[in-house]
Amino acid sequence: MNSQLKFTGFCPLHNGKNQDCAWEAAVQRIRNLILLTLGLLCVACGAVGVVVPGLPTTPFLLLALAMFARSSPPLYAWLYRSRLFGPLLQEWQQHRAIRPHVRYTAVVAVILGVGATCVLTTAHPATKGLACFAGLLGLGVVFRLPVRRDCDGGKSRGAEDGR
Repeated sequence: MNSQLKFTGFCPLHNGKNQDCAWEAAVQRIRNLILLTLGLLCVACGAVGVVVPGLPTTPFLLLALAMFARSSPPLYAWLYRSRLFGPLLQEWQQHRAIRPHVRYTAVVAVILGVGATCVLTTAHPATKGLACFAGLLGLGVVFRLPVRRDCDGGKSRGAEDGR
């Protein structure tokens, strides 16, 4: 048996004797399946968060990236290099902070989205209250994220190059 699958603790298949067995491999497969499922769920929530005010995108994507790192290197690479989410994740990994314009955009989107829900719809007051609560939670997450102080204030790189 592969030495990577060596189990040194309690093995229910061998009456507690410390033997090489497939128990650890089975536990590892189940763990990977759970992490993979949760990671895909986080990617879905992050994708929804791109268009739904109040639902943060970055924390869900960071969770997904961490789960994929432990369960599926191909999905980790896919998410990290994706056109939509890759730049955000790469910048976070490099600087451990978001750009100021990302914060401003998120705050404006939450305020406009929640404001439109509360003012322009005929939703039940409880629904409007839930939208306000979700918006406040989203703003709380956005304001807890550190902001880069060494960036160009949201200018594109093309502007720096004269393009």
